Amino acid sequence: MSLWFPLLLTSTTFAAVPVVLMFPKLGGSVYPRGEQLSMTGSRGIANWALTSVQQRFVKTGGRLGQTCALSLAAADGENGSRLLGQKRRSQRRRVLTSQQHRERGWAGMSFWSSRKVMVTGGASFIGSHLVERLVTLGSSVSVADDLSSGKLENLSGVRSEIDFSRGDLRDQAFAERVIKGHDVVFHLAACHGGRGYIDTHPVECSTNMILDGTVFASAVAAGVERICFASSACVYPVNLQASPTNGHAIYLREEWADPFVPGAAAADGEYGWAKLMGEMTLRAYHKQHNLNAVSCRLFTAYGERENETHAVIALIAKAFVAMDPYLIWGTGEQDRNFTYVGDIADGMILAAAKVTDASAINIGTAEHIKIRDAAELIFKLTGFHPERMAFDTDKPVGVFSRAADLARTRTLLGWEPATSFYEGLAKTIDWYYGSHFPDAVSDRLELLLTERSHADCKTRTGSPLASTQRS
Repeated sequence: MSLWFPLLLTSTTFAAVPVVLMFPKLGGSVYPRGEQLSMTGSRGIANWALTSVQQRFVKTGGRLGQTCALSLAAADGENGSRLLGQKRRSQRRRVLTSQQHRERGWAGMSFWSSRKVMVTGGASFIGSHLVERLVTLGSSVSVADDLSSGKLENLSGVRSEIDFSRGDLRDQAFAERVIKGHDVVFHLAACHGGRGYIDTHPVECSTNMILDGTVFASAVAAGVERICFASSACVYPVNLQASPTNGHAIYLREEWADPFVPGAAAADGEYGWAKLMGEMTLRAYHKQHNLNAVSCRLFTAYGERENETHAVIALIAKAFVAMDPYLIWGTGEQDRNFTYVGDIADGMILAAAKVTDASAINIGTAEHIKIRDAAELIFKLTGFHPERMAFDTDKPVGVFSRAADLARTRTLLGWEPATSFYEGLAKTIDWYYGSHFPDAVSDRLELLLTERSHADCKTRTGSPLASTQRS
């Protein structure tokens, strides 16, 4: 199906663009690669196509990625060149749009002002960003963390404004003591990591069921108003995350993972099963004790303070130490919906305020990005270009394809992630290059890819390779 419509390039220039939409045969659950259809009629399709083109243009750093099912051909060559030449202006517009999006999302967020909030695992990668946002919103925040993977330095910007308790939340006495007196609990504490960690530490990941049960029971005993549980996209059946067929990609819907529905309980490894059982337990507390709660299914988070067991930081670290041949785990064709940590934190805060029935909600983007394409963008942003890339198919890579369906998220929260992959990746690279030492990372990289190590790659002699030192 082809549809002609005017694409606004500048305030005074128009170009006619044919848009080819590849519609799936299956309705509702499978969409053209790149975006979910949520409208009907030619006007809705045109609006979707225009928005998708603009979003993909920015998210791929000024080029339309291979994963987008839009075939664009500018009728006017000059205008087409002008479109591709507007990368920097488009990025600036996107930044402004992201900020406006957040401001609209925070409307009415006085809910959090003076609210007493406990964040378990609050010194972790995602937890520390969440804590900072809650402090900004006026909450009285406490953090409980055993610092097995989290670091106090992650909270340095708000340390004087929060209460911190170190301990093991599997210890019921400790859990009861730190949770008592709080209105809301954000439960992020878990034994977790990227694919390099969870596939090599199944026993540790299984203990999350004990941890979650202890925290939930302690919260109910303390009379908290609500719990926001950090679940995971790993709860989804692995058979739904295979290689896309016939040009169609699957976007995971919340109802597709449910321990009580035949065929909907086939989680991704021990970590995924533990998270699914955590969701089930939270629903049981809502059912029996009328506990207000929500399970946020977090998708492929990346950003500042993340460790090298996760894909994006691992790829950045390999460029940082100038690995050549540049090794990618798997074929590089597997994809993920990389979601910036700031958006993850924003989504959790909104979900905690707006969803109370202990149901699950997706927090992640609706964009499939190939690992190989992510690496290529890192080369572009860092200036490092290896002589060749190598692929190790014996390494753990997880499912082949993963991205979120956002229909329910948009309906209940009036929100979706706003940070483009290009924008978030640039921030993450600046942080990593400005806070790590090449020799320290190089010496321990193999270990860092699979272990939640506290060995400090920031304390060796010399200075971090700041962003201004990159070519």
